[in-house]
Formats: sequence, structure tokens, C-alpha cells
Amino acid sequence: MNNQEIHISLEEWEEIEAYLNGSFSTEQLQAFEQRLQTESDLLAKVEKVKLSLLTVEEAGLREDLETFHTRLKTKPVVSIPKHKKNNLTKWLAIAAVFIAIAITTILYLQQPNEHEKIYSSFYKPDPGLSTTMSQTDDYEFEKAMVEYKTGNYEVALASWQNLLRQNPQSDTLNYFIGSALLADKKIEQALPFFDMVLKKEKSTFLPEAEWYKALALLHSGKKQEAILLLKKGTYSKNTNLLRKLEE
Repeated sequence: MNNQEIHISLEEWEEIEAYLNGSFSTEQLQAFEQRLQTESDLLAKVEKVKLSLLTVEEAGLREDLETFHTRLKTKPVVSIPKHKKNNLTKWLAIAAVFIAIAITTILYLQQPNEHEKIYSSFYKPDPGLSTTMSQTDDYEFEKAMVEYKTGNYEVALASWQNLLRQNPQSDTLNYFIGSALLADKKIEQALPFFDMVLKKEKSTFLPEAEWYKALALLHSGKKQEAILLLKKGTYSKNTNLLRKLEE
């Protein structure tokens, strides 16, 4: 019987909690243990309550609850009947279980998939070009290159995109804008800029553009497209990545 099929009434919960806490008399204990041997679903219910109580203890909720009770006793407010305090403990235990399940689910969903893991193991940002920072027409480009190489991708992008408006066919600008977007984890946005470079068969950046586009495709879950691009490419690292993808 899995947890989804186990339904425990309020009375059953309080009875099982009393059993686990050692609150039973000798007669009650003997009777309950006899039922454990004859009622097939009772043991599963006991295990579920035990797990809930352990979760509460590990989360420190019991200590918080006692503090809450102490504060109530020191203030002139209507006292909470004992059976309601027991109910509060029970519902806190149930809430703790659901919180634990929710946190586990969120952490699981946030884990990188296999494609993202391979991407992370192969991706390294393009190191960029050397700069002289001389007072030439390339000064703005080189200034942005310094920003890129120091990790200030948004600043570099703003400068390069401004230059690209003046020269939209520049394979250098398109390549490094794509590289900066990729380094800034804007995977999908980087693809069109690499495509612009790939249109120029004689571009100096052609092998690198194929490599980084393939990685971007892989990160996006487009494994077969990445494999096709790597097979026709000439970048030195293509072989190792292809071997990994075809395992």
C-alpha cells in the first residue's frame, strides 16, 4: 500500500500517536499490538504517522510549538483546550510532510537534465580577442571586449549591439554578441547571432560559431540538430562532444 492510498481519520491518528508516544496502558498496548497482527493496513498507518512525527522533530517544529504554547500561557487570552493542542500538533505534522514533499519536488525539478549536464561539462566562454585600447575606430569595440572578458556581459552587449546597428553584417560583432548572450545564460537569444556568422562560409569565426551553436542547441534539448551541426563542423572539440552524445 503506498502513501496515496493510506487514509487516516482524526481518531486513528490520535490513537496511533498515543501508541508511538508510549501513552498506552498495558492493556491498551497489548490490544493495539494484537490488532497490528490482524489488521493489514494498521501497520502502514503507524509507519505514516511515525514518518510525519519524525519530520516534525527534524524540522524543529516541536520546539517552536512549545514556545508558542508558553507564550499563550503568559498572555491573558482564552486558553486552548488540550484536545485542540493535540489537533494542532497533528496538523503541524501533516503540514510538515506536505512541505517536505513540496521541497523535494522543487529540488528535483530544478536539477539539470542530461543535456544540460553535458552542456555544462563542455561549455567554456570564448576567451575573446586581445585588446590594445588605442584611439582608433575600434576603440568602442575593444572597450566592450574588456567588459566581456571581465564578465560584464550586459555592458559589452549594449556597446556591441549599438555598433551592430551601424554594421549589421559584421561576423565579428554577430559572433561576440552571440558569445556574450551565451555566457550570460541567454541561450535562445544567442542562436540568431551565430546563424548570421554561419551564413558567411569564409568567416574567421565559422568553426567557433558552429561549436557554440551546437552547445546552445544541446542545452535547448535539440540533441539531433546539435549532432548534425557537429558532424559537419571542423572545431577541434567536436569529436569528444560527438562521442559523448552518441554513447
